[in-house]
Amino acid sequence: HLPTISARTPAEVKERLGRIQQALQEKLAEQFGEGTQVTLNGQMSLQEAFVALEQKTGNQAFGFENREGMVEVDWQNLAYWKAVDDLLDQAKLTIEPYGSHPGALDLTARASGQVSRRRYAVYRGPFRFEPQFVRTLRDLQRPANGGLQLRLAVMWEPRIAPISFSLPLSSIKARDDQDRLIQVTRPTARLNFPVEFSIGEAVFDIPFALPEPDAKSFKSIQGTLTANVPGRKARFEFADLDDADDIQQREAGVTVTLDYAGKNEDLYELRIRVQVDGAGDALASHRGWIYKNDAYLLKDDQRTETIGSELKAQTTDSFAIAYFFAVDDLREYRFVYETPALVLQLTTTFELKDIELP
Repeated sequence: HLPTISARTPAEVKERLGRIQQALQEKLAEQFGEGTQVTLNGQMSLQEAFVALEQKTGNQAFGFENREGMVEVDWQNLAYWKAVDDLLDQAKLTIEPYGSHPGALDLTARASGQVSRRRYAVYRGPFRFEPQFVRTLRDLQRPANGGLQLRLAVMWEPRIAPISFSLPLSSIKARDDQDRLIQVTRPTARLNFPVEFSIGEAVFDIPFALPEPDAKSFKSIQGTLTANVPGRKARFEFADLDDADDIQQREAGVTVTLDYAGKNEDLYELRIRVQVDGAGDALASHRGWIYKNDAYLLKDDQRTETIGSELKAQTTDSFAIAYFFAVDDLREYRFVYETPALVLQLTTTFELKDIELP
């Protein structure tokens, strides 16, 4: 509902709108980071439970259809991931992170002997943390090179579709069952994970020095994870394409500039620049999400899709990209570009407890 900022917007209005937008962005980040809670009670089929879960949270799941059996739930403002794990434990199912339904949970049968999903899981806002394994390495030729590795898997509510995760090893603080520190190796390193659309979890291999020989478990592992998460989508529409030259539009934390529209041999080329406030690693290291943004021509409400694109330039907070279209006369069309209106950074602390050592 706020006015769109353009090149003709007075400086004072831009400043006031900027303050309002910043406050709203901070509030939106808080809401994204809170996670969904669910209230549901009674005995029902697994399908009824997952349908109710989707209706209440907006998170989709597949693989529960036509599965027999009943579940019983007693949820009062229960965190989404706790509710999911409760259902999966009752139905003896688990989640396939490389499933066939991107942006949703893919449920599958659980392997024989698999422990409860709640045994090691930690829930923080929209995220679920779970250690998957611990293994040691002893280098007999160079004993100083030995170490220990813990694999940490992070899942998220499908509704938020993160772009990337970052885990600085300097944030990891670990103690054994006798309250002695277990040091991470490479403490200045940062583990990054760019999220592919078809993958439903981020995996981090955290390197530790070998613990003392009499240590039996990790008493505690604490850390801090940062996620780059796209906010709601904004729609930028440009008309009069035959006269397009440095036309700028802004919404929330994104500025889109149409730099050029014209012939490129047998095709029409439309070149835009996009600046994203506070993009961080979302642009600096992980740019796959850029190619998922919709770019198309409109004529009488009929879409003409691009036949290709080319990234022209990129900085830490902006990129330039060209789109190519096979049409007869560009003057008959409007150009539409859709992109997240801002990129939110969600920072979450976590603590894993009582993890047995090999």
